[in-house]
Order: sequence, then structure tokens, then C-alpha cells
Amino acid sequence: MIDNIRFENVTIGQVAQAAVEVDFFYEEGQGGPFRPDVKNIYIANVTSQKSKYGVFLRGFENAPITGVSIANCKFENAAQSNLFQSVQSVKLDNVFVNGKPLTTGDIKSVKNG
Repeated sequence: MIDNIRFENVTIGQVAQAAVEVDFFYEEGQGGPFRPDVKNIYIANVTSQKSKYGVFLRGFENAPITGVSIANCKFENAAQSNLFQSVQSVKLDNVFVNGKPLTTGDIKSVKNG
């Protein structure tokens, strides 16, 4: 289990995939013997100059990423849209991707509650 992660006050020049990334689809993916458990992630005051995605969070349907809070972040020159898949309880405050505000209304696959 990964719980209560804080990622704050970081400036990133360029990164290949995403400034913020959690991806359960590695190695054997859902067929593996262990179910990932990632929750309570707090990201604040992070900037990125270039990446494929600003934010890339991809959990499993039967094991979603939960409790994500992102505040005061700017992700510039992101080549693609953000990815939020099987993520629950997301809070966004003052988050910008390519100069445009990111809100939970922009995220289609998130269950807030």
C-alpha cells in the first residue's frame, strides 16, 4: 500500500511521460498476484515545462487510485490531454495545463464522493 504521499515545491524541466504519474498497468498488470493500493496523494506547487501529459493517473476498476489533491500547479507544453482512469475523489485547486485551468468537470472518468 502507498498512502499519504506528498509531492511539493518541485520544478521540472522536461519529463518523457508526465509530471505527475501513477500507473497500475505495468509488468503483468491486472493479472499479477498483488492488487495495488494507492491513496491520499497531495501534490502542490509543482511546475513542469514539457511532458507528454501534465497528469497521468491510471488505476484498475477494481482497485482505483483514491484521494488525489492537486493544488497550485502549472504544467506547460503537455502534448496530450491529462489521463485520469479509475480514480476516485479528486480535488483540483488552481491547476493549469498549457495555460488553461483544469477542473474536475474536465475529467470524465473520475468519481468524486
